[in-house]
Amino acid sequence: MKQTLTDCTTTAGPLPVSEFVTSEAEVLGAEIGDLARRLFCLFALPVGTNTTPRLLTAQEVADVLKTNAQVVYRLARNRELPAVNLGQRMLRFTEASVDEFVRRGGVGRAA
Repeated sequence: MKQTLTDCTTTAGPLPVSEFVTSEAEVLGAEIGDLARRLFCLFALPVGTNTTPRLLTAQEVADVLKTNAQVVYRLARNRELPAVNLGQRMLRFTEASVDEFVRRGGVGRAA
């Protein structure tokens, strides 16, 4: 049994040549193609291509620095560790800012 594209369409009569007909199979194929592209972007591309910085909580930063969250909050309050303010009492820290803090040797001390 030979199946053609017109078997999938649900039209009541012949359509003018200038009008574009999209069958359910074509729509489904486009959706599957879009899903495949998204999955490829998620899993096949190198990890470093994601440009969104990962945000860490104060507790996560404290774990990295081997200290407690109160020290991290103090560093943010004194502007020694850059933070992103998401609202009242909700600070987040980028991995890059924590790495830079460690790279420069922590808190600057007066001589």
